[in-house]
Amino acid sequence: MLIASYSAKPPLTIDVRDRAQVVTQVLPVGTQAKMIEAAKLADFLGTPINRLLTIRTTGIRAMGEGGIFRMGTQAECVRGFLEKSRHWMSYRGIPIANIWVREWCRAQGEHFHFGYHQQSEFDREYAMQMADWLDEPLADNRSLEAEAIAHSIDSSWDIRRCVRGGTSGVCIAAYLGKAEPSEIITGWGKTKVNGSKPRRGRKGGQGPIEGNDKHAYRWGTSTSLARTQRDRHGFTP
Repeated sequence: MLIASYSAKPPLTIDVRDRAQVVTQVLPVGTQAKMIEAAKLADFLGTPINRLLTIRTTGIRAMGEGGIFRMGTQAECVRGFLEKSRHWMSYRGIPIANIWVREWCRAQGEHFHFGYHQQSEFDREYAMQMADWLDEPLADNRSLEAEAIAHSIDSSWDIRRCVRGGTSGVCIAAYLGKAEPSEIITGWGKTKVNGSKPRRGRKGGQGPIEGNDKHAYRWGTSTSLARTQRDRHGFTP
């Protein structure tokens, strides 16, 4: 007689690819400048980007943890997270203002940066919600650095304050835009400096990122920080 064996957890990762996915290696030229403009607009609106969440998505999926980042493609997981986070903040009356990017590195694979606005009184509650969404508990806060807010027991995710020694949301935006090439190749095959990238000293994060069947889905901002909002609010970067 055959006895079926069941695991206490679902499969490590379920990737569904019905159609060919858009794959990119770098951020498009001009992206870092757009991120910086979005951060400046956030400052102008009184909702500065003052928190940075990092999720090591490849690692957290490989370990069989990951919660909402376990099911579907990583692009679908990011979209689901953004929607959950928006609902969570809206319910508590927190203004929605964020910049996000998906990056790749040889040591960690894909990871996700989420720069967002949030008041200090919600930090602990949001960190606890993150532990639930990602299925990885909070670590002991006593081991954290001064600018750190929370991290998980296996360091698969962490939340940090963006303001320290003059560092602002603009600096975070420049950091998130580092995967834009600092040099580009002309149509004549010559290499030249990418004049569209304001902070060319920022490098890294380049590598294969899968979007969906139509879009790269490598970076984005909340609707509140979209370029269309600049004219509406009379903002000049």
